[in-house]
Amino acid sequence: MYIASVSDSLKVWDVDDDRQLKLRNTVKSTSEYLCLSWNHTNQVIAVGGRENKVHIVHAANGRLLQSLQVTETVLSKFKVPTLSFSHNSRYLAVGFESIIQLWDLKERQIKNVLTGHKSPLVSVQFNSSGDFFGADEEGSIKLWSPKTYEAVNITEDNRGVRPIYSLTKLAISSIVPVVAAGYDDGTLRVWDIANGINPIFQLPVHVSKITDISCSTKNSRLIATASLDEHIHLIDTDAPSRHICSSIHVEQRISAISFHEDGMHCAVGAMDGTILMYDWRNTTEPVSITGAHEPFPVQALSFQNYRPSSSKESNSEYTTSSIRSAEKKKPAVVSDNKLVEEVRQITRSLQSDMPVYESSSKVASGTAATAVSSSFSSGSPLRQAKETTEELPPAVPATPWRWA
Repeated sequence: MYIASVSDSLKVWDVDDDRQLKLRNTVKSTSEYLCLSWNHTNQVIAVGGRENKVHIVHAANGRLLQSLQVTETVLSKFKVPTLSFSHNSRYLAVGFESIIQLWDLKERQIKNVLTGHKSPLVSVQFNSSGDFFGADEEGSIKLWSPKTYEAVNITEDNRGVRPIYSLTKLAISSIVPVVAAGYDDGTLRVWDIANGINPIFQLPVHVSKITDISCSTKNSRLIATASLDEHIHLIDTDAPSRHICSSIHVEQRISAISFHEDGMHCAVGAMDGTILMYDWRNTTEPVSITGAHEPFPVQALSFQNYRPSSSKESNSEYTTSSIRSAEKKKPAVVSDNKLVEEVRQITRSLQSDMPVYESSSKVASGTAATAVSSSFSSGSPLRQAKETTEELPPAVPATPWRWA
């Protein structure tokens, strides 16, 4: 299995059975890469950054397959912060400023330019149905149809939910129609898109900016968050209380996080350029530490796309039309004052001095770790996470690659 990371360069790593990383190849950047996206075959990676081109490379050997010029002019502050392959890799959505370019990779040209966002884009992500999300700094989250170029704004009817702070990250689940957004004040909001556009979860889970979010590949209730407060949290969005079921103090400001397909491990990218691998069942220390991009920060990292082994395992398909027809239910939002204060106290205690944190870490490695471990047991109300036996593509030889 591979994991890719970007910073001053794109690096692709082999992940062995002990979750150790071994560098496979490096693709240099003329400036800095900020984002990446795996295609549907897990053989190709698209990268964007502080230049006016997006590059598409072969993951196994680093060979450049295609470069897309998104703009003719290069401004000093220009950047491409987000991009995403479609479910069949025919299209690539590229977000920059408040614009989304939809590229037809087979025809090697721009299919359309969407200008429905009013502030700089934070994230564009395709879902398994072929539609894609666009999220901007002001908090607008739209689900776009590449066929009609119409969008559903899933935040427009949320009275009182409109964020005061900037939206910083968006993640979508690969197994259920769930969307999670992180904000500059540490708040996490989650929507169940299949049941309307009202959030099902809304709480401050960090005391600083959320820099990345990753949805579990095995359990629809679990979401991992990363923050500049030097902590990663495992959030159970359906728990009646104590939603932070595990917390890890990384002792570095964190910029990226990605769930392994087994649902029990995650990779964490830090601002000092290191990549750390953790096991949620034993959080006392990382499984591995790799000096990936030192001294440059890890801007983004991602395991190869998780591919459910059966249709029963995946229930993430939804379209703009299905959302319009969904009943707009009264929001069952977890956001009462008591729970908000409880979460704030947890995160503040984890931010305090080391003696206090060491005391907290015993809880994290004991009670909370037991809770996370039990969430993977057959007797738990949470879905059991098993080690997958499905083999991902082996190292791919340098053979011609064709668009789907």
